[in-house]
Amino acid sequence: MSITTALLPAFSKLNSSTTDKIKSFFKLANKYTCLLIVPTTTLIILYSREIVQIIYGSTFQSASLFLAIYSLLYFLVAMGYLNLTSLFNGLGETRITLKITLVNCLTFTVLSPLLTLTFNVPGLIVASLISNTIATSYASHIARKNFKIEFATSSIAKIYLISAISSVPPLLMLHFTSLPELLNVAIGGILYLFTYTTLTPLTRIVTMSELQMVTRITRKTPSLTFIVKPLLKYQQRLFVRKSRNIIFS
Repeated sequence: MSITTALLPAFSKLNSSTTDKIKSFFKLANKYTCLLIVPTTTLIILYSREIVQIIYGSTFQSASLFLAIYSLLYFLVAMGYLNLTSLFNGLGETRITLKITLVNCLTFTVLSPLLTLTFNVPGLIVASLISNTIATSYASHIARKNFKIEFATSSIAKIYLISAISSVPPLLMLHFTSLPELLNVAIGGILYLFTYTTLTPLTRIVTMSELQMVTRITRKTPSLTFIVKPLLKYQQRLFVRKSRNIIFS
């Protein structure tokens, strides 16, 4: 919600801009959104059982399945799930937003009774996933056709790949240890973050200029700087080392 809310005024400022500028801004915004949302979603799915156990206790363990299935919705971020509505509304194309909402609503209205009767709560969640997938696909098609929007396909594919690879250490820890739920989430989350942070610059998903830009932005928020600054410095060192190795090789 915070990403969608922040992007709305950003896109509205581009209302009078050229198509190339809108296309370039959206491409970057969608890539950065994927950088944040994809690993977060992966972690929530990975630790859905532990999260439910910590918050609600053992009585609601069946809810971990519901959480894991529903979280799949956010993997649609690669198709612009969190950004396209802000783009259309920011550019004043609210009729397109209405059409997308209608597609979503009608699809869900048709599928939800059938799937809920067959599969109960998981069926209802799956109906929501299908309706959102269809609506997002439609929105993506309109964005490409009417506004020549492009997606950073190569970078986004790498984000999904390293998000999957980063889940290996936490999965091994879950399999071979029997720590309390809170420790599992804390230690596994740190392992995941370390692996993901390491692989991001090594795979060239982000550039040095992008890392420097994020460093400048975070300086405006002291509490955010305290958390993010060590990670950004670490990534910059990895990027420089990687660049040197390429030059010498």
